[in-house]
Amino acid sequence: MNEDNHKHNRQQNEAKSLSQSCDSIPISEIMITDVVSVSENDTIEHVIELMAKKTHHSYPVIGNNDELKGIVDQDNMLELLFFERTPRRHHTHLMAIRALSEDVRTLMIKHPISIPYDTSLCEAADLMIKHHVDRVCVLKDDKFAGIISKADIIKKAFTLRRME
Repeated sequence: MNEDNHKHNRQQNEAKSLSQSCDSIPISEIMITDVVSVSENDTIEHVIELMAKKTHHSYPVIGNNDELKGIVDQDNMLELLFFERTPRRHHTHLMAIRALSEDVRTLMIKHPISIPYDTSLCEAADLMIKHHVDRVCVLKDDKFAGIISKADIIKKAFTLRRME
């Protein structure tokens, strides 16, 4: 019993230490900056081709001045490609418009979740858990700067745990 208490206390201390470490690390240190993006005027065929060739799950939609306009992800694409398989009771007006999409502008998710460049790893993890998203766009001075994913945060946390 005493050994179990000691193990539990050690795990709590490791968790506190990891949280403290993550709180002091900005996402800008680990975010991906070399991101494949699309524009609002790109065709759906272009995005399908990208998704077939690349392993990315989502593509930010970037405007002329590097502003984040939206995001296209695999969920959008599956809904579009298999619209006729969706039960009619789940059809919405937006879904119907997207099914007729020819360009990214009508398919994209407008106003995707994004976070500032100087956000801590812990805050980014909290946001992803709260909103059930796997990746978040990062903005610096209201311009697209990169993407951070759950996998990026987990890798960094793993590294930090090994250093402790």
